[in-house]
Amino acid sequence: MNQEKGIPETKTRLSLGSLCGVSGLLLSIVCCVALVHVEFRIQEHHRLLSHPTTICDQMEEEILRKVQQNFNRWAAATEEKLSEGKGKF
Repeated sequence: MNQEKGIPETKTRLSLGSLCGVSGLLLSIVCCVALVHVEFRIQEHHRLLSHPTTICDQMEEEILRKVQQNFNRWAAATEEKLSEGKGKF
């Protein structure tokens, strides 16, 4: 009778051990997938943060270029007016 009870008990232990092993494996897989997902989100956030910086840099360059053009036009017009004024005297 002891042998009859021993066999199901051993099978139960093997089944529980097997179940724990499979559960651990599934948990590891889920953790890896979650980690990869978080890493992708971090990369996406870095991309989104760097994109506006690029746009701002481009806008700054455009503004500086236009200011320089306007200043050059103003300087040329001022110089022209000054030279016209000197010719009258």
